Amino acid sequence: YNLILYFFILEDKASLYFSLLCLGVALYEIGQYYLITNILDINFYFSECKMIYIGLYTAMPMLTQYLTQLFPGNWYKKFSFLYLIMFNVLLIITVLTPYYIYSKTLNLFSFLALIGIILSIILISINLKSRGTAKVLIFSFIIVFITAIQNILEGMGVIQLGVYLVSYGILFLILCNALIITKRNANSY
Repeated sequence: YNLILYFFILEDKASLYFSLLCLGVALYEIGQYYLITNILDINFYFSECKMIYIGLYTAMPMLTQYLTQLFPGNWYKKFSFLYLIMFNVLLIITVLTPYYIYSKTLNLFSFLALIGIILSIILISINLKSRGTAKVLIFSFIIVFITAIQNILEGMGVIQLGVYLVSYGILFLILCNALIITKRNANSY
């Protein structure tokens, strides 16, 4: 929906970045599903791992680009551009190298993702009074932050709930942002 909306309203780059964010999350989720269902096929396993990493490394910078469109600000734009460069490097490493090399980038991703979420929460907090949508955004980012920390701690074996919750946090974020974009476009008419 949002990608089609962007093609009708080319100035609305927020819809484009939100669509690309959703595409990255879809690649991640599809990769995880196939990884779980085809764990015995080794060649399939490594290609699905690559899909998961590509999804992760696409989604995070698109999220910051999306927020840059919602809340134009000088310091966050610079951060978002730097973030885009760092994740493109991780993306190139993932696409061009074998599993035993690109799998080592996941810890760096976790660190960069947490920094990105924290800075996004700060950006939204600064705009809390000036934008009505900021309250919904900050709540959704706090949920993502909590589920991302749970995901990292679960992966490290620090906690053992037996489930990774970040997918649900991201789904919540996507639903909240879909609401915001739809409301914003409905109010423009």
